[in-house]
Amino acid sequence: MPKSLFVGAISVIALTIASTAHGQEQQSDSVEDFTKILERIELLEAENQAYKARLLEVEQELAVPVVVQTSTATDARPTSASADTSSDSNTGVIRFNHDYAYGMLDPTTNINSKQLYLLEQKQDGNLDSDALYIGGAVTAIADYWDSNRDSKFGYLMRHPTSNNQIGDKVSEAVIHSVQTNFTANIGDWVSVYGEFLYDPEQSFGAGTITDLNRNQIQLRKGYVLFGNLDETPIYAAIGKMSTPFGLTDTVNPFSASSNWHAFGGIANGVMVGYKKNGLHIRAEAVQGGAQFRAANTPVGDTNVPSKLNNYVLDANYTFDLGGEANDFMLGGSYERGSAYCQSFPVIHFEACEEANPAWAAYGRLRLGNLTLQSEYNETVDVWH
Repeated sequence: MPKSLFVGAISVIALTIASTAHGQEQQSDSVEDFTKILERIELLEAENQAYKARLLEVEQELAVPVVVQTSTATDARPTSASADTSSDSNTGVIRFNHDYAYGMLDPTTNINSKQLYLLEQKQDGNLDSDALYIGGAVTAIADYWDSNRDSKFGYLMRHPTSNNQIGDKVSEAVIHSVQTNFTANIGDWVSVYGEFLYDPEQSFGAGTITDLNRNQIQLRKGYVLFGNLDETPIYAAIGKMSTPFGLTDTVNPFSASSNWHAFGGIANGVMVGYKKNGLHIRAEAVQGGAQFRAANTPVGDTNVPSKLNNYVLDANYTFDLGGEANDFMLGGSYERGSAYCQSFPVIHFEACEEANPAWAAYGRLRLGNLTLQSEYNETVDVWH
């Protein structure tokens, strides 16, 4: 074989061996890279499964569906989790607390101490700050009455007059009242309360219960409340509210007490309260003139409410008898101007010749489900 040809053959063989070695090296690098990619994909998949498991735990804790959104080539937003809270009534700004709504709208208990009840509910964690609570109540009644006096029935949740009852036997099936209320908690210190009422059987409008004058919706109560019982025992309210005179509560499940019917006031004013260690003290400056209910002091010779010239004072102490609901409360009240400041018969909302003060003494014993209470109210001057 010629020498030059032999050298050329060796060169070709050498090049072939070098090329093969280089290809094997590249193939090894490619396999290693592919293996790393597979390991990365498996790691991402494991992390994704862990995130999904955690989201399911959160979903079960919140009792709401959780929707997972993932990024795609056409959606550059980052991966996120969002909760649909439409099925949970107590996670948004608007909330519902049925026990609290019942306590505020119940017309037979804590009648003139609703402000303290609201603050205690906040203190107990039943009402959140920066939330709006909505409530409502409807009272429908059906009854039959027999009286030994014509057109007279002792039923104090409506006007016992001939506008409501005729004869000595009556019956009815009606809507007695519809209520709705809201409580807006603004931070930890301020609450705004409003209560709307439709009550044709108690309305002071003229005519029967079907007259349009008696089928109106009114703002029964509305006030701004300042207080935080975790920080201070002092609280204050300004607006339209029940005057803190007497107890006026009743154990009757529906009909009001005689004390409330005669002395239970609703008036414009500003009230300051103090509650600590069983002692509860309240003082309210009440707008003069004939107020919405059971408060009247003359402003000059008129009933124009252009002066804060009426006031109500109340103090009570509750003795803890041990147990969850065992206590004994004693209290007393005084008001400068009651409703009984005119000659008989009283003409509500008319001007008085002079103010006729009133005082009250009351007590309440609670032993579990047993409640015993008593109250005595009287005007200072004789009602002529």
